Amino acid sequence: MHKKTLTIIILLAVVLLAAFLYYRYPHNPNPQSTPIHISNTMGGQIVGLKSRSVTIDGIARPLNKISGHFEKKKIEFTITPGTVFKKTVYKIPAGTKPGVPFKPEEKTGPGDISDLAVGIRVLEVQSTENLFTVDKATVVIMNYAIYDFDPLKK
Repeated sequence: MHKKTLTIIILLAVVLLAAFLYYRYPHNPNPQSTPIHISNTMGGQIVGLKSRSVTIDGIARPLNKISGHFEKKKIEFTITPGTVFKKTVYKIPAGTKPGVPFKPEEKTGPGDISDLAVGIRVLEVQSTENLFTVDKATVVIMNYAIYDFDPLKK
């Protein structure tokens, strides 16, 4: 009887360990076709600008936000006639003092390639490519920020 109980306990421990390892480290049967970490969005800053491309230095974000896999990347994005530009304008209130919290007025609308310049903050760029695995991609949608501050206005 004692031997039978010990065998059952060992067998149960092995099954629990196998289940733990299976769920802790998911099995990917075909890593070439279904990578675990996929990203098609990133945010950052424009560091290079050509006639039909923009280079962004920033953070590629995963589709599965829970995965926690973020990667610092510099990617050259090709701009096509189908690229959609969205502009978010943050209006800084006049009289704003450094170190004092404030809430800027925010307006989002259509953007244009002519707004882009080195140093512009890109809130989000979307592509169809997996940005974790490429250095060049095509822009589908680009949302960028413009900061409007006129200290003379009241």
